[in-house]
Amino acid sequence: MKRSIVVGAVSILFSILFWGTMSYAQGGNTSSVEFPYNNCRFGITIGGSFSSFNATDLQQLNAGWYVNWRVGSSVAEPPGYEHVNVIRLDPNLYSYTSAPTQSELPALVAANPGQIWFIGNEPDSIFQDNLWATIYADAYYDLYHIIKTADPTAQVGIGAVVQPTPLRFQYLDIIWDTYRSRYGTPIPVDVWNIHSFILREERGGWGAFIPPGPEFADIDTGILYDARDMDDINIFRQRLYDFRQWMADHGQRNKPLYITEYGVLWPEDYSDEDGNLFDQMRVSNFMQHSFDVMRDATDSTLGYPYDDNRLVQRWAWYSLDGYPITGSNAMGGSMFNAVTGNIRLLGTTYQNYTAQITPTATIYPAKTTAIMITQSGSGSFLMSDFLLTADIANSGNISSTQPITVTFFEGTESSVGAQIGVSQIITNSINGCGGYKTVSVTWTNVLTGANPYFVQVETEETQPRRLSGIALVATNYVYLPLVMR
Repeated sequence: MKRSIVVGAVSILFSILFWGTMSYAQGGNTSSVEFPYNNCRFGITIGGSFSSFNATDLQQLNAGWYVNWRVGSSVAEPPGYEHVNVIRLDPNLYSYTSAPTQSELPALVAANPGQIWFIGNEPDSIFQDNLWATIYADAYYDLYHIIKTADPTAQVGIGAVVQPTPLRFQYLDIIWDTYRSRYGTPIPVDVWNIHSFILREERGGWGAFIPPGPEFADIDTGILYDARDMDDINIFRQRLYDFRQWMADHGQRNKPLYITEYGVLWPEDYSDEDGNLFDQMRVSNFMQHSFDVMRDATDSTLGYPYDDNRLVQRWAWYSLDGYPITGSNAMGGSMFNAVTGNIRLLGTTYQNYTAQITPTATIYPAKTTAIMITQSGSGSFLMSDFLLTADIANSGNISSTQPITVTFFEGTESSVGAQIGVSQIITNSINGCGGYKTVSVTWTNVLTGANPYFVQVETEETQPRRLSGIALVATNYVYLPLVMR
């Protein structure tokens, strides 16, 4: 939003799980979608109304989603744009209030099934939702359960911190620990969400200030970034890895990550410590490099397995319509002139970048599991039935449009055995940017030992992609004591 820059016994080996190490004959499924199109990776933020701007200019951004820091879509929303809801929070003594209120929220959620709901906006900032981390944990618990009761298909995420720095990780750790302590379970997050401005952390200084709460009362500084650092692409890149490491450390690697705000906040008539203006050319350069980083950054141990191990699934540039553009109350990064409605250099930079990206749906088997469901016989005559599952993912930038055929086979790719069950046909689309659907078959009369199988995925437009697994029928078991704490 508009901001101030002043800113018993347990037996083991009953199921085997494999993540996507696969073979494939060719890459994704190139769609017949024509330009302009809705790229699920690219988003925008908007404070006003889309009706203020030329519809063709908006469509040629090829954006797929947007944030307006509230619940409910913006007027004159462009075709195909997905709205991401943000529930706003405010401190209220040792509690909080929300907008919408708890009584208003169920009807709004039920009227918008399957949508994304982020609870709060920068609760770690005294300039935004400004909640102690311990109070935020309670707010998340209350609102999460209201949303999921009204719509179990809703996707719920944590409110974005200003930036992924150690000070903000401390804030998130307090939320994590408080939630587990009070409610007996890790905080349930469907989608993780951060902002990634590069701002100074100093009490009384410019930038992100210090998070609220008694845990931070004796902390006066975090990372003391300079103004020149705001468009440092190396800092920007490293912090993506840092946050994904935090997610992995908390068992959250297999969740998508959105950046719902980022950009360069300094007004265009401001200079850094070296006397260099934050003009549109400089910010456009950062925009393009940041797009490159987020499209390309992957990690086999930290990335999202349903999106070819990319670190970030979706990102939203700040902003479409910041105003004023220059002066003491200005913000940088505006793609359109909020007064005239005209597109600016930053807007054409965004358009030109997305226009070079081919709309694709890249379908592949990301994970397979073999879970024993029945067993009969004994010794060398032991036989088992397994439920085989496969998560079929789309790491492309649009939803799939073609039927997807999923088939399980006994054996290995070099020694193919009999087909297991019947082929499963996915006819409903799979969302891009890491969306997935799960299919399953039953494998009967599986013999003792390690029994290899593989799952094969194909569409009308691509060669098969495969993922191998093992169904293990053990004759010896290790029993461990059940330890509770």
